[in-house]
Amino acid sequence: MKPEFGVPVPGVVGLVAALSLFAGCFQATDKIVSTPASGSTQGASSSGGTGGTTGSDCAPFVYDSLNLGLSGSHTATGDMDHDGVPDLVFSELDIPSTYRMAILHGLGDGGFTRLASDRYAGSISGMAVVDLDGDGFPDVVATNESDATSLDQQLLVFMNAGDGTLRAPVVASSTDQCAGDVVVGDFNGDGKPDVASINGSCAVVQVFLGQGDGGLVSGATAGVPMWTSGGVAGDFNGDGKLDLAVAEYQNAPGAMVLLGDGHGGFTDGGQYATGAGARAVAAADFNGDGILDLATANWIDYTVSLLLGSGNGQLVPAGTWPVGHGGEPSGIVAVDLNGDGKPDLAVTTSGYHSGSVLCTYSVLLGDGRGSFATPLEFGVDECPADLVAVDLNRDGRLDLAAANFVAYTASILFSTDCPLTPSSPTQTDGGLVGNTGTSTSGGSTGG
Repeated sequence: MKPEFGVPVPGVVGLVAALSLFAGCFQATDKIVSTPASGSTQGASSSGGTGGTTGSDCAPFVYDSLNLGLSGSHTATGDMDHDGVPDLVFSELDIPSTYRMAILHGLGDGGFTRLASDRYAGSISGMAVVDLDGDGFPDVVATNESDATSLDQQLLVFMNAGDGTLRAPVVASSTDQCAGDVVVGDFNGDGKPDVASINGSCAVVQVFLGQGDGGLVSGATAGVPMWTSGGVAGDFNGDGKLDLAVAEYQNAPGAMVLLGDGHGGFTDGGQYATGAGARAVAAADFNGDGILDLATANWIDYTVSLLLGSGNGQLVPAGTWPVGHGGEPSGIVAVDLNGDGKPDLAVTTSGYHSGSVLCTYSVLLGDGRGSFATPLEFGVDECPADLVAVDLNRDGRLDLAAANFVAYTASILFSTDCPLTPSSPTQTDGGLVGNTGTSTSGGSTGG
């Protein structure tokens, strides 16, 4: 039987139709305490602690589940209350077509205090945490489909009130462009964060230039294939100017690079082959040559692909790995999860396995030479969406967190002091499972 985690959120006021007419209102709950799921073999503390058994059962993660109150759709992280402890930010979807923002303020021990905003009209398509006015308190930018029956899309700014809560959203832009993922970066080199909205269903990327005071001004646009989805910012050609890489969900070859001109505009940097249905992307130097590479999570063929950078903006396919026991990947991050100085990948997946739904975090350990070990699969009770990697309990190790899009919960994998290696035990539904199998397209299965 799955244990209950956290506490439900008290009722908040109903639908707010006019976003700019009401002040933001956040309501707090009691402390939410993370507790290991039943069947866990790690022996960690209820605060997401660093315990772990020894020997072959020494598992590197403790799986925890937190009650969000509504179905989560997007996840971000930042120190929202400026107390030195990372917090989690979720957009939560309600029916019919309303959403609210929720902040889980980290207590530094794996526990959280939860605050939830009023409900607003629409549904969030993309979200990012960024300090738009330089006051040290991160704000939130999001794209919102404010009316499901039309193409009325909005770019919203939720300014931090200076106490870790968010003010009511301000509409920075309202357009007939389709809302999508958002990527933050200084695209015009003025030292102020800008926002790129990837509006894939309308085949365009729209840049909004930050003014340093919380304001955003419409900038350049760039064409992309239809149904382009997630994106990541990075310097892919080594010219010191920020570029964009995007995933082409329903188009071959699968990934596209947009080269930044340093003034907020982009030019076509080429399209590159990946597994089928690239949905999300992550960037890091996976082969240690000092040049940025790209990884994609591929929804249709249940894989992860690696594209190695050449230093001039072009990418070279380097391998594809199956993940999730046949589940669809939805989120991906590139971080060093085992502390060996080499970037790894963490991917969230959901799908059917042996006649039942199986939801996992897949971990692919990088070898530092442009390949990955066979994926390790860590099963969770509900299916996570996009994810973040952050040290939530201040033990010096990165944890993984994601909202679950089919449940009113968030899934967290707290790292333990057990080594994370290609032979680490994995867990699903309280029992240990094996790895997904060998890699394909030239990828290595070694660590």
